[in-house]
Amino acid sequence: MKNITKIGIGILLTVILIGGTTAQNITELENFVGEPSVMHLTAWKAAALAMDKLDVEKGDNILVLTDAGYTSMIDGHTTEECLDALIIATGASPGKNNLFQLHRAYYQPLWFVFFDSKTKDCVYVEVDSKTLGKYLKNNDVEGFKNLDDNEIFKIMAKENIDPEKLLNNPEEWNKKVNAKVFGGNEFSITTVSSVWANDASNEFLKSAELHNHICPGLSSGYLIVKYLEKEMPIENEKQSYKIYAAPSWCKDDAIQTILDTTVGKKGMYVVGLTKEQEKQLPKGTAGIYFRCDTTTGICDGRVLTFNWNKAFKDCNMNSSWLQDWKTYKGWWTRYKMNLWMMDYTDNPGYLVGTAKEFTINASRIGGGGDFTSAGVNPYVELGLMSEENGGIKTEPEAESQPWIYALIGLLVIIAIGIAFYMKKNK
Repeated sequence: MKNITKIGIGILLTVILIGGTTAQNITELENFVGEPSVMHLTAWKAAALAMDKLDVEKGDNILVLTDAGYTSMIDGHTTEECLDALIIATGASPGKNNLFQLHRAYYQPLWFVFFDSKTKDCVYVEVDSKTLGKYLKNNDVEGFKNLDDNEIFKIMAKENIDPEKLLNNPEEWNKKVNAKVFGGNEFSITTVSSVWANDASNEFLKSAELHNHICPGLSSGYLIVKYLEKEMPIENEKQSYKIYAAPSWCKDDAIQTILDTTVGKKGMYVVGLTKEQEKQLPKGTAGIYFRCDTTTGICDGRVLTFNWNKAFKDCNMNSSWLQDWKTYKGWWTRYKMNLWMMDYTDNPGYLVGTAKEFTINASRIGGGGDFTSAGVNPYVELGLMSEENGGIKTEPEAESQPWIYALIGLLVIIAIGIAFYMKKNK
């Protein structure tokens, strides 16, 4: 009887310490990971807190975002263990397309986001790194269990981020952006959650993981990928894409994520262009795209464009608003365009076009090929940019001044004369 009483008290303590909403599943976590660590319990407590505030249960359709797995400067401990706890506590997972890791630098704070697709309520929980580091250092699991939520988390915020609300009343949300209610991550959280709730594809959301937010630039990259799939698709295993990303913008994160054309694998060549060079290119030039075939040794190439003028016009917006961060327009313009652009994933040709088609020997692309080597401008060879200085306007060299050389010669003669005179009169 005494043993049964002790077991009952132990279960009660677990419910109290871990959190009521998901405490019944703590055994699932233990079965999955063994003895839970401080890091496991951090995510577990965050999930319990959020699910209680959202009034949701495990398995409900909620979106979970975190930078766990990237941030690792918590007393030298990595944070990937949090992911196991989040999956067991909430039922969210990568396979269900509702658990995503937003890329952050290793020294950034550890945080968790829980978004309810029905109510559009969102809970943001940010960890107090100093407190967590103390318990990680000593591996004090039992002591950590006894901490209150406000001792572990420095920010615990709940806000309604319904897209209709943000679009129609941006001034009100802008106050909260300025107050950093989500720890300065407001743009990342609202853009990813709104596009996710709009049934965005997994491949696009994976590119948002790398980019850590969604913006029109990233969306344009996704539409470019969809355009390539229609107009210049990969037709066999011997073919692959290579990208000359000039000019470069956010699009390239979506393109390299989905097409696996990373810089490190020489699938993408990122080159900066001057304003003078860009002016010579077709309006909205978005880079050069190659479909290379190792069997034929030939690459089909296209210079693609993105029609930003049409996008801004159809959205009834001014491109200058993108730079207006003193008011709500900076984030609001991006937010609205994100949702609008998602309507064209099945019709990418509405915004993406081809300025030029050509073929080229595959040996000239990458691996020391001259077409993508430093100092070579492919746009010049394609006749889209002037040959002189690759389109760069330089100041003319200053004309030589003959009198300067005459003066130098005179000074040399005087110096020799003085030296001869001094030597003679010693």
